[in-house]
Amino acid sequence: MDNWNLFWYFHRSYFLYFAKFLIILFIGSCTSNSTPDSSLTKNRPWTILTTNGEMPILEKIWLHRTNHPDKFKKYVNNYSGFELDVNINIKENYFEVYHQPDIPSGIDFSTYLSLDSSRKKYFWLDFKNLDLENAKMAIRLLNQFDQVYKIKNRVLIESTKPDALKIIRKAGYNTVFYLSYPKLNGKLNDTVYLQWLVSYWDDQLLAISADAKYIPLLNTYLPATKKLTWCTNPLRNSLLAEKKRMILDSSVLIVLEKR
Repeated sequence: MDNWNLFWYFHRSYFLYFAKFLIILFIGSCTSNSTPDSSLTKNRPWTILTTNGEMPILEKIWLHRTNHPDKFKKYVNNYSGFELDVNINIKENYFEVYHQPDIPSGIDFSTYLSLDSSRKKYFWLDFKNLDLENAKMAIRLLNQFDQVYKIKNRVLIESTKPDALKIIRKAGYNTVFYLSYPKLNGKLNDTVYLQWLVSYWDDQLLAISADAKYIPLLNTYLPATKKLTWCTNPLRNSLLAEKKRMILDSSVLIVLEKR
């Protein structure tokens, strides 16, 4: 084996890692400057049917993790909907916007509502600590916001806690069950679990949220159930194949993208 072959043999893994890093860096630069594909998202209006009538969704692509008001202000004219990570601050009585395990931000969800002068923007609130103990407090705060900003048909309340979501739903708000770590492997236990999910919610299930990679399997078991999803992986987002597939899927109401 000559010197070059020896060199390549012992160092090829480093070259491959470096090449992969360059590809991801290039893809990230492409997606960070991208704009929503209006030809796909504005082809027709989307509507969520609710107990309050209809929640019209004019654009299917929303912005992922808008956890700072500066990001909201930057993209407020690019999107009709924004996803935020929300924690109920029980001690100080407000919705604090940050993603655990990050340090609490002190940012109040009301800041976003005050910045939305048009009162036409939609908010997907991913509640990280909603439970049976704080659900009534959450409703009280939501009702206060609704009195001032008319948010009842402009917010989606997402959580992994179905019991707490039922309470929120009965108060007239749009709820989404977050299938956080689904153990879906195409076997019989998938059918049993998903059938239980539907029977548990009955007609109170508005939608299920899950990563885009689970949507085809969910469509197999729950074809009539509406889905909310996200395509935030830089590679998948750049190639657009998965995002386009989600946009064209009639069971998918909203697709989050990362910027």
